[in-house]
Amino acid sequence: MMSDQSRTQRGDAIREITRLLPRIYKRYRASYARRIQGHGITVRGALLLRAVAILPEATVGSVAREMAVTPSTASIVLSGLERKGFVRRRYRVLGRSRTALELTPAGQRTLSALRTSIGPDSLPAALRRLAPSERSMLLESLRRLDAVETSQERRNS
Repeated sequence: MMSDQSRTQRGDAIREITRLLPRIYKRYRASYARRIQGHGITVRGALLLRAVAILPEATVGSVAREMAVTPSTASIVLSGLERKGFVRRRYRVLGRSRTALELTPAGQRTLSALRTSIGPDSLPAALRRLAPSERSMLLESLRRLDAVETSQERRNS
């Protein structure tokens, strides 16, 4: 049986985590948004370029999953990046999808420029300042948290 002290500590930890996660997200998203200014894309656009670059056979669905957005949101972002000449669709059968996505030379240059603009206030820089054991523990905890299916997700599937 859980003691009152254990319940209080668990409640305090949950409150602290729910306070910290949005704060950390906002801090590093704002830093990232400042860094990509002048590249002609939004934060979501930069995330889509990165997703297309890292996924072996990128499709709208796989990019949406990587970005943690709906396929319709990814499609809207993709359309804007296509108009700007950063991404193109290649019509060929990939599994159930008929459309593969690829970076254009302009998209590759933009993504490369974004990677080299990582400053000391960026999330990768902050993570590098953690000890390897701390990064491993954080990664494992985030993966477990990501795998927890919410009741809303269960209803939608």
